Amino acid sequence: MATATKDMWVASLVEPWKGDSNSVPVTEFFESVTEAAEMGRLSAKDKVRLARLKLRGSGITIPPCFLLIFLGL
Repeated sequence: MATATKDMWVASLVEPWKGDSNSVPVTEFFESVTEAAEMGRLSAKDKVRLARLKLRGSGITIPPCFLLIFLGL
């Protein structure tokens, strides 16, 4: 079975978000995810995947439903 892979080069444009006091504001993180997704012409599903990929530390605990809201989906 052949599978297709997405070119997720845009992931390198988004800094990981840890959710601590040294992190950029969460709104800035989601803006960068949205901008990178637009540049890479990613689907809404891939936009969520990109956000989840870049969450670190306490940021990982953000529920998926909040990701959809923050990403405007």
